[in-house]
Amino acid sequence: GALYFLLQVQSIVPPFLISFFLAALFDPILRKLGKTGRPRWANIALIYLGTIFAIALVVVSVVPNAIVQFQDFSLNFSTYYTKIQVNADTWIHNNSALLKRMNLHENSLSDFLTSQSSPLKNGLDSFLISLTGLAKSLFAHAVWFIIIPIATFILMLDYPYLRARIISFFPDDYRADVDSVSSEIMDVFSDYIRGLLKVCALFSVMAYILYTLLGVQYALVLGLFAG
Repeated sequence: GALYFLLQVQSIVPPFLISFFLAALFDPILRKLGKTGRPRWANIALIYLGTIFAIALVVVSVVPNAIVQFQDFSLNFSTYYTKIQVNADTWIHNNSALLKRMNLHENSLSDFLTSQSSPLKNGLDSFLISLTGLAKSLFAHAVWFIIIPIATFILMLDYPYLRARIISFFPDDYRADVDSVSSEIMDVFSDYIRGLLKVCALFSVMAYILYTLLGVQYALVLGLFAG
């Protein structure tokens, strides 16, 4: 009966699975915050407020400048491409003997791109199809952006009870081991994911600062891509 029910509602199950995963991911943080004596709902609200503040800060301080740099880059793309082509053609001309020994007989960048047009075109087409599919999927599941935050809040609130209920299905002799091992696994995994996000964010910031100090154009966009 349960399997038949899940089969009938399979289209709406994924956001709740994602919410449960997020609740498990944040549980180690909530357990640490719980040592302060605040109720669990207050700690969850604190995490939500911190996340909203971080998103708002990025939207206000980063997104407008990034959009301006993207637009400027798109307007000057043909100029940059011409400069790249001239420099590449000069390099190919100066190193023609070396390239011929490497079995590369093209005399210019355009000749090379023409000879490699099929794999390059296939790769680009595949990338554009994937990007289009991702965009369509996000628009098609826009309601998830409403369901997931709400469901995650509820699941984070009741996660200890849900976890205890799942552990209760195991035989009595194994419950303590399951409790300990599963808790350690989630602690390590949660630390890893949060550490990875911190590394990406710090790398992005440091790349942006370095590019800015070196006077590199589009430092913000390149920093974001680096992160």
